[in-house]
Amino acid sequence: MNNNLKEYSIYIKLSIFSLIIFLVTLSIYSNTLVNEFTEDEVKLIKENRDVYRLPSDNRSSVEAIVDLFSGRSANSQSQNIEEIVSGKSKYKTPMTTLSWIVDRLFSQLTGAPDDDAELYHLSNVLLHATLGVQVFLFTIHLTTSLKSSSTPSMSHSFGNDLACFIGSLLFVLHPVNGEIVASIGSGRSVLLSCNFVMLSLLTYRYSLIGSLVCFLLGSLAGGIAYALMLLLPLYHYILRGNLRSFIVVAMLLISVIQYILASAYFSPFSYYINTDAVANGEVDEVYGELRYVDNHVGFESNRLTRLLTIDYSHAHYLWLLLVPKTLSVDWSYNCLPTVQSLTDKLNIQTLLTYSVIFLPLLFTNVKKQSVVILFYILFGVINMIPKLNLFFYTDSLVSENNLYLPSIAFCILLGRLLTSPFLLIDYKEEQQQQRQQKEKEKEIIDNNNNKDKEVNNKVKEDSDDNENESIVRRRKKLQKEMDENDSNSNNRLQKNKKNKKVSLTTTSTTKNRLSIINKLLIAISLTATISITILYSLTTYQRNFIWRDKVNILFDSLNSCSSVKLNDEIAGLYIKAEDWNNAKLYCENALDILPSYCLSNYKYGMILLHTNGDYIEASKYFAKSIGRGCRETQQMTWMTVDELYQNLMSNAPESFTDLRVQFAELVESIDPELAAKHLYDAAMIEFETNENLPKSQTYMEHSLDIVLDNHKQIPLAQWCKVFEYIGSTFEPAKQSKLEKQLNKALSLCTKTTTTTTTTKTTSSKKRKQQQQI
Repeated sequence: MNNNLKEYSIYIKLSIFSLIIFLVTLSIYSNTLVNEFTEDEVKLIKENRDVYRLPSDNRSSVEAIVDLFSGRSANSQSQNIEEIVSGKSKYKTPMTTLSWIVDRLFSQLTGAPDDDAELYHLSNVLLHATLGVQVFLFTIHLTTSLKSSSTPSMSHSFGNDLACFIGSLLFVLHPVNGEIVASIGSGRSVLLSCNFVMLSLLTYRYSLIGSLVCFLLGSLAGGIAYALMLLLPLYHYILRGNLRSFIVVAMLLISVIQYILASAYFSPFSYYINTDAVANGEVDEVYGELRYVDNHVGFESNRLTRLLTIDYSHAHYLWLLLVPKTLSVDWSYNCLPTVQSLTDKLNIQTLLTYSVIFLPLLFTNVKKQSVVILFYILFGVINMIPKLNLFFYTDSLVSENNLYLPSIAFCILLGRLLTSPFLLIDYKEEQQQQRQQKEKEKEIIDNNNNKDKEVNNKVKEDSDDNENESIVRRRKKLQKEMDENDSNSNNRLQKNKKNKKVSLTTTSTTKNRLSIINKLLIAISLTATISITILYSLTTYQRNFIWRDKVNILFDSLNSCSSVKLNDEIAGLYIKAEDWNNAKLYCENALDILPSYCLSNYKYGMILLHTNGDYIEASKYFAKSIGRGCRETQQMTWMTVDELYQNLMSNAPESFTDLRVQFAELVESIDPELAAKHLYDAAMIEFETNENLPKSQTYMEHSLDIVLDNHKQIPLAQWCKVFEYIGSTFEPAKQSKLEKQLNKALSLCTKTTTTTTTTKTTSSKKRKQQQQI
C-alpha cells in the first residue's frame, strides 16, 4: 500500500513539473503569436501549392496527402525537376508540409483570414513546449533506469528530479532557440524532427518498432533525425553498461577521419581554390553550392589555416551556448576571424572547449550517475558532427539553428551543475540507506548464527552430564577469576562512556559544520538557478519582439556581427524604400568587406543608375555581378544591362560605338554569340561610317576571338559567310592577327561542312537500306 502511494505521489510530482515547463514556454513565447508571415515564409507556405491549393486542383484532401508523401507534389509542376530530385527544392519535407496544411485547416475553421499567421506560430510554440516536456521525462527515465535502488522513493529522489526539471526549463528558455520557435518556415522542420527524435528515444526501451516508426516520421520531417543512427546504439550501450568501449571507439574514429578528410591532399572533401579565383568570380563554378561568403574556410589554400579556423568555430558554438548575448541570424564572412598559426591566442579557447567536452568522457566513472553526463555530452557532439565542417564543408561556418538539439545537452548538464548540492545530499542519503541495509543484513546473519550456537550448546550440555563432578571442582577457580574480571570490566565501561561522550560531541560539531556548508551551497545554487532562469526568460521574451520585423532582425544582428550579407540585405531594404543614400552607405560597407560579392555589386550599380545616372561607372559593378560565379545575380543583371543599353543605343547616334562595345564586354560571359555580334556591328560602323580602320580592326579581332574561343557553343554555319565577307572587305595583311584568325575560322567552317555532309550521306544511306528492307 505504501509503495502504491509513493508511486502515485511521484506521478503527481512529475506531472506538476511537466505542466510548469509547458505553461512557462507558452507564456514566454506568447508574444510571437502576433508575428505575421515574412517574405521567406510567404514563399514557403503561401506559395506552396500543397498547402494553399489552386481552384483547379480537383483532388480530395486524402489524395493530396497521399501524393505529398509519394513524391507527386503539386509544386513539381511549377518547379525545376532537377531541384526536386537533388533535394534543393525550396519546399520542405512532407511532414513539415502536412503540419502547415493542418494549420491552414484550423485557421479556416476559426474563420481567420489567410494572412493571419497566429495558428502557425502557436503550433511552433506548442511543439517547443512539448519537446521540453519530453526532454524532462526522458532525462528522468534515463537517471532512474541507472539507479541502484529498487524502491520508488530512492529512484525518484528530489535532487535528481529537480536537476532534470531545471535543465529542461533552461532548454525551453534558452535565447539561442528563439529563432527556431519564431520561424514557421525553416524552424518548423527542426521542431518536428527534434520532437520525433526525443519520442523515439523515449519509446526505445519499451518498443523497438515504435522507436523505428518515430525515426521514420522524424526523417520525413527533417535531416536532424538521422542523428538517431548513433544515438540509439549509444542509449542501448548505456542500458547494457558498455559505454566505455563505445566512447573509445567513437573518439578514435572521429580523430582518424578528421585527420584524413580535413588535412590530406588526396581527400575529396579538402578541396580548395585560391583567392584569385574568388576575385575573378569563379567561386560557384568550382564549388557548386558552397559559396565563399557563407563558408570561406573551404577556399583557404593552407591546410593548417583551414583546420585551426574550423576548430575555432567549434569553440564559438560553445560560447554562444554559454553567453547567449551576441546572437545573430547570420555568421557569414567577416564574423569569425581566420586562425592562421598555432601561436594565435584563439587556439587557447579551442583547447579549453575540447578539454571541457572530452575530459569528462575519459575520467568519469561510468558505473555511477555520471553516465547521464557522458550521455548528454555525446548527445550534443553527435548532433553537431554533421554541421562542424569536419567531414565535409557545409553551407555555413556557424549557424545558431544548428544549436537547437545540442542546446538540450548543454542545458541538462547546466541544470545538474546548478543543482549539484541537492544531488550530493541525495547521494549521501542513498549511501546511508545502503549502509543501513547492510547492517540489517548483518544482524539477521548474526541472529541466525547465535541460534545455531544455542542449539549446539544444548547438544553439548546433554553429552556432558557425566562430567558434572569435574565441573563443580572447576567452578571455584572460575569464580575467583570472574570476580577479578568484573572489577576490571567496570573500569573499562566507565572509560568507554567518557570516550563515547567525546566522540558524540565531535560528530555533532562536524554535522553542524556540514549542515552550514550544505545550506550555503544550496543558497548559492538556488540564487544562481533563479538568476539564470530570469536572465534567459527576459532575454528570450525581449528577442521575440525583434522577430516581428525583418528590419529589427537585421539591425540587431548587425550589432553582433557586421557581415557582408547583413549589410547587403539592409541595403536591399533601403533600395525598396528608395532611400538611396542609406542604401549606398550599407552597400559600400558590404563591398569594403568583400569587393567580389555579386549581390552588392549589382545593387551598387543600380544605386548609381538611380542617383546620378552614371551608366559607365555602374557598368563596372554590373560586370562583377554578371560573371561566371554569380549565378544568383546573373539573370537579373543580364535583364538590367540589356534594357539599359538597348535604350541607350536607340537614343544614341548610329556612329557611336562605345555602347555596343561596353554591352559586348558585359554579356560576353553569358551570351558570347551576342557579344560577338555587337562587336562585329561596332567594327563595321567604325569601318563604313567613321572610316576608322585601326579601331574597326581591333573590334573585329575581339569579335573573332570570342567566336573562336566558343566555337563549340556558337553555330559556325551562320558565321562562315561573315568570315568570307570580312576577308574580302578588310583585306588583312599577311601574317597579321586578323588573317590568322580568318584562316582558323575558315578551316573550322570546312570541317563543319564536311561533318554535316558525311552525316547527311550516312543518314540517307540508312534510309535507303530501311526502305529496301
